[in-house]
Amino acid sequence: MALHRAFVGERCTGINLFQMSPQNRAASLSKASEGAARFKEDPLSADGDFLFFLRIVESEIEVAKSPYPKRLQAAKDVRPDIIRSAKEQKYLVSAQLFPAFGSAVEKDAENVALLRAARTALAVERFRLANRKLPENLDSIAPSFLEVIPADPFDGKPIRFKKLTKGYVVYSIGKDAKDNGGKEKGDSETDYDLTLMVER
Repeated sequence: MALHRAFVGERCTGINLFQMSPQNRAASLSKASEGAARFKEDPLSADGDFLFFLRIVESEIEVAKSPYPKRLQAAKDVRPDIIRSAKEQKYLVSAQLFPAFGSAVEKDAENVALLRAARTALAVERFRLANRKLPENLDSIAPSFLEVIPADPFDGKPIRFKKLTKGYVVYSIGKDAKDNGGKEKGDSETDYDLTLMVER
């Protein structure tokens, strides 16, 4: 529900922005984005821009109510069309505001994934304390130590677990939607997972 509340807040922020004078609105957008520094609003399109914003933000709020990974897919499906439509219709305020909505859904999914990985790691530790060894797989910890194995928000499959030479890693496949074997993020921005490493 956190993302849903955040989008409701963004709707309030957007309404406030549209209710400003054109001069104050341009100044606010210029502060928020370097690309908006040359913002020149067409007065004839301002009302259409406002209505477009309200309509789309309502759909984003509904998307935020969906479970993962459906929420991610819904955001990906509509995002390019929304931004393209805003630009084509010269809805400059909406075109400035909506790209951030897509990254918000992705960032929320990452936070959810890490929280689920943490819950799973705690259950692994409870198993280890009770049995004096690590589980062979996550099936060993449910339901005795964790009611169900949490789903990875990026693909809906159970969160991953991998034993290491020293310890283990619990991980999500992350935004590239590829299982990279629990590889931590290094210097490269590609081919890594969202990991929670426990070394022993």
